[in-house]
Amino acid sequence: MLGDGKQPGLFEEDTCQEPSPNQRGKSEASADRPRMPERSFIPVMDNAVYHDFRKTISDAKKFKHVEDSPFPTAPIEARHAHGVVQLRRSADQPLLSPEQEQILAEQEWERIKRVSAIESDITDILSAVWVKAAREARSVSVRAVIRVDELMRMRGIRPKRGGQGRRGGYSREQKLEHLRALSVIQDSWLNVRIFYEEESRKRPAAKVIQSRPFVVTDRMGQYLLNEDNYLDVEKIVFVPGEVFAVFLMGPRQTALLHSRALNYNPRTQLWEKRLSRYYSYLWRCRSHRGDYE
Repeated sequence: MLGDGKQPGLFEEDTCQEPSPNQRGKSEASADRPRMPERSFIPVMDNAVYHDFRKTISDAKKFKHVEDSPFPTAPIEARHAHGVVQLRRSADQPLLSPEQEQILAEQEWERIKRVSAIESDITDILSAVWVKAAREARSVSVRAVIRVDELMRMRGIRPKRGGQGRRGGYSREQKLEHLRALSVIQDSWLNVRIFYEEESRKRPAAKVIQSRPFVVTDRMGQYLLNEDNYLDVEKIVFVPGEVFAVFLMGPRQTALLHSRALNYNPRTQLWEKRLSRYYSYLWRCRSHRGDYE
């Protein structure tokens, strides 16, 4: 089942306990390995659709041309869920003419060429911030708030120091880079068929969900009057889309990810970044079975 109305995992803090010596094996138990402090970990959503989306949205090569849509499309092939993710701002505008849709699709193909590991980082940051807000409010309907500067801080980017007539903080180019990546996540459209079990049925039931991964409900900032009233976004308010929220009503909704995964440079340390996420996923799977070998 997708959920029974109970929330045994979301409102409980994840633990960072290492396996016991018997679970690790004698050779590993004898090694002198310091334990990571619990504050080094962040809670992220833990469902197959989330993991597959996070991996896909940062890889332009996964998006292909398909017959029934002009927009960039990538498959979602997760356990108990199958579907696609598209980059399309027009998903909420069904009355577009074919010509208008084609123009928008060409713009999306240009956008998908620029995706990078930053999109994966921001997906995890949005997840971690929302999970923390939900735990504090003890509610799955909470709206989370995050500042654009916080996106960069959590990725390990240090602000420039001010002084001697220079303004400190993050540069506009850095902010625009992260807002661009955020817009890719916001404009992604997931169309997923999710399979689940029901006691009254012998075969798994299925439901189709079409939604954004995260929905930005509000933006706050200041207008720059010298740049045609451009809104300099300072913070956003957001909620998870239904395609992620549907999994929050069952057990094991979250996993722990080491914050260092967000700090690795996506250009020079891409494999370290990917391995950090893989080990987080592997640790969660094995902790459920109690098997760490």
